[in-house]
Order: sequence, then structure tokens, then C-alpha cells
Amino acid sequence: MEEKCLSFFKKNLEYFNLNYSEVYTNVLNFTDLLENKQISQRYELRYEKDKFKLFDLKSKSIFNNNETSTIKTITTISTEIFNKDFLKNQYFTPENLKSFSNLTKLIDLTKFNFNTLQNINTSKFIFIGLDIANGFQPIIDKMNCDTYLIIEPDIEIFYLSMFTLDYSAVAPNKQKIFSILDSASTLTTKLNEFYSLDFTKNYIFKYIQSNQSYNFIFNTISTSLLNNNPLKYTYKAMLNDLKYKNININIQKYKSIDFVNNSFKNKPILILSSGPSINNHIKDIIKYRKKFLIVAFAQTLKLLEKYNLKPDIVTIIDSSTKMEEFFKLTNKNFLNGTKLFTNNTIYPQIFSYFKRKNIYLFDKKEDNIFGITIGEATYHIVLKLKASAIYLLGVDLAFDKNMNSYEKSHTFNHKKGKS
Repeated sequence: MEEKCLSFFKKNLEYFNLNYSEVYTNVLNFTDLLENKQISQRYELRYEKDKFKLFDLKSKSIFNNNETSTIKTITTISTEIFNKDFLKNQYFTPENLKSFSNLTKLIDLTKFNFNTLQNINTSKFIFIGLDIANGFQPIIDKMNCDTYLIIEPDIEIFYLSMFTLDYSAVAPNKQKIFSILDSASTLTTKLNEFYSLDFTKNYIFKYIQSNQSYNFIFNTISTSLLNNNPLKYTYKAMLNDLKYKNININIQKYKSIDFVNNSFKNKPILILSSGPSINNHIKDIIKYRKKFLIVAFAQTLKLLEKYNLKPDIVTIIDSSTKMEEFFKLTNKNFLNGTKLFTNNTIYPQIFSYFKRKNIYLFDKKEDNIFGITIGEATYHIVLKLKASAIYLLGVDLAFDKNMNSYEKSHTFNHKKGKS
């Protein structure tokens, strides 16, 4: 057993050195302090009844021996989900029930109440503290999540756990983030990273807490969620998008964006939005048009058509039917040759304005494009395209002298009046 434990530890050191350097550094620093007797050992491992147990040297008892940990739930789901009449009236109408034919689990949620929320599956799991006796595998096998956050503020407990299991074999094909001996600010940074992975799944999390002394970590998680409203993807928003989602058709019909090998790599890109400042720079765009590639929000299309400025790429993520208004142009051939970068939830009619070969989905291969608004999503896409330089125009959050928040050709959300 001793040889097996040492083998685990050496393998884990190599694993963390290659994949999680900050964890590796923390473990080495702790080991040095322990070996040089600058700190005292507080725990030791014991192997009893085919299980490792953590023995507290000060209290002379098994650490965490009397606590039973259970899997619990954190949710950012809107309360509307528990209002059956709201769902029936707003979403499950005869017109869109067909779209939900393959989403029976979502429809079944109308039968739920808040007390049965534990039954909803999740893709994201948080370990708050390590359970050395039982390890990770029973929970991972049960939950089968896609993303895990492993938090352990006590470096000695984590250090000893490295003798008990092979961390490289813990959910090997899943996304993992480790927070070991992190300060509150570092933990918050890693929580934000955790939320950004598969951010559309942030409507529900599962977690398990190894002991009550780690309540302060749960408080940090709660605070971070409250401070990150843009990262919340409420269930109401999810249902809105799913109205137009046709996975079986669009995912197979259209290509995914190739972020590795693409014709836009290492070229300067100009991102155009419909803020009021764009009107002041139209002449500059015309003059220097050949100097960069244009990536335009759909909201700018009527303005660009007016000046015959054909964009290389148009981006859109909003599922509203109103978005089609931006594509109703005078010149029916204006978008010939222009590529559409979008997700699978837009109003289906919008696809008809582009040639099939020019339509690319960024949610086909779980590319994890981050952004609740088109601005954030477009910027993330351009970053992943590896542009040599990125220029932004019309992304100002402002009003012009006439109190317009968008350029004049903007179809809706046109703000006029007194501030």
C-alpha cells in the first residue's frame, strides 16, 4: 500500500506540474515548509476497512467522521419556471409546441415545484472540500457532469489526498478547475472562469460540501453569482432561445467556424456596431475599406447598404423575430458573398438571406463563445479568429445630440426624447 501511495503522489505531482502549475507550486511550497519543520503536521492518513481516513493529530480523532455530506443545488432559474400558467401561455402554445417535441424533460418541468429542484440534472458540479474517505469517483459516476470545480482551502488535506488517488484519472475527458489554498480574490477569479465554461448551463449547479467549517466558501460562491448577473443564463432566456432551436436540422445542415484554419487569421478586423458614433466615421470606413475585414452586427446592415459597404461577416445571436427587419434590404444581392456567423437559436427565416455555404454556427462544436449580448459574442469570435489587430466602431453606449442611442437607420430600440 505504501508503494502505491507514493506512486500516486509522484504521478500527481507530474500531472499538476503539466496542467495546473499554481497547484504544483503550492504543494511544493507546503512540502518544503513541512520538511524544514517550519510548520507542524496536523493530520495523518490512516487506512481502515478498505478506506483512507484523515486523522486529526490535535483532537486525536478521525477528521469529519460524524458528518454526512449530501449533494445540494444552487440555481439561478427564474421563478417563472414554477408557474405552470405562465409557461403554458408564454411558451407552450400550439405554434411552438412542435419545436419542443424532443425536449420532453423541459416540458416536464412544468410539473415541478421548488422542492423537487434537486431532481433536475446539471452539467456543472462544485466540490467544496475533499472527502478523502470516499474520493471523487462515486459522485462523478453518479452526476456525469461536463465541468467540475474542485475547491480545497486546506493545503495539507489536499497534499495528503495526493497519496490516495490518481488525479489524472478524475473525470479525464471533462473540464476541471482546481482552487487549492487560494485567496478569496483568486477563488472569485476561478469561479468566474468556471461560470464562463458552458455559460448557457449556469441556470443550475450541483455541489457537495465536505464539512461545515467551509461555509465561508459557499458564501463566496453565492456572492460571486450575485455579482455576475451577465453570466446568469435564466431559464426564461433559455426557453426563449429554444423556441427556434432545431438541433436535428441546423446542426447537420450548416458548418462550424474553423478557428484554427480560416481566411481571417492574422488580418486586421473592424467590428461595426450601430452606436451613434458610426455616422461620424462613414467616410473613413469608405476610404480605408480595403485595409481591413469588416465584421458587422446585423443592426448595421441598412446603414452599410446605403453606402455600399459590404461586410465580410455578419453576426447575430438574438432569437427575436424582430431581428429579421435588419435583413430586409433594398438590394437583394447585397449580402452575396457575406458570411453569417451565428448560433443555432436565431429566427429560422434569417438563414434564407444567406447562401448555405456562407452560414457558420459557433455552437456546433461546443466552441464556448462567451457573451450574453452580440457585442461580447462578436468580440470573442474575432479574438478566436486570431486577427492581427481589432478595431471597434459604433460600440459606444451613448446618446447623440438628438438623444438617439443608435444610428438613424436602426430599425427598433430607437431612443428619442429627453433624458
